Amino acid sequence: MSTDAAADRPHSRDEIETHEQWQFDFWDETKKIGGWVHFGWNPTTQSIWYVTIIAGFQRQVTLIAVPDIPIKQLSRSLEFRAEGIWAHHVCEKPLEHWTVGLEAFGVVLDSTEGGLGNQWGKRIGVGLDLEWESAGLPVTFDEGFRQKCLVSGELLLGSEDFQITATGSRMRSWGSANSSKILDDAIRMPIKLDTPSGDFILDTGLNLGAGTWSGGIRM
Repeated sequence: MSTDAAADRPHSRDEIETHEQWQFDFWDETKKIGGWVHFGWNPTTQSIWYVTIIAGFQRQVTLIAVPDIPIKQLSRSLEFRAEGIWAHHVCEKPLEHWTVGLEAFGVVLDSTEGGLGNQWGKRIGVGLDLEWESAGLPVTFDEGFRQKCLVSGELLLGSEDFQITATGSRMRSWGSANSSKILDDAIRMPIKLDTPSGDFILDTGLNLGAGTWSGGIRM
């Protein structure tokens, strides 16, 4: 499995038809806030699955989930737009530096479990302008790799403005567009949070082929 520069960018449609996935996560220990961005492109349906979660200590979870953004072909900047969302994900230097931008409306969930159901809550503006810079070599797994990173930039959450200096990671994976195989290790998306009663993990997973996601709270 290659982790050369080409592996960090979208595959050519002439090369192989694949489900393409990217994930970016961060946790700012000083500000006790973090989140992740995850999206996947299905060449069969020509659509993007997009999920962002922002969570923190003594803070309700903010969710942005757009399950079906029409995209015929991935652009080099991995930019897409839909009602209430604009996002781009720029590979400044493969395996070293990515920029993630987001302007969207999210929902401050009444309960975390609601994110997997009706997604009821207060509507709020969310903005990201964050940089992921490598802090280690990529670690490979079947059809992809993970990489530890340092994360910096700006997070806007309603009227709040956070200057982020964080640790984080990113994930890049791909798989056959004709396969229903779930690369479970590749698409788990956990965030560890500190709470007054102890640690818990918001743990979700995406099944790109089926177009569904699931998860919950693990104490």
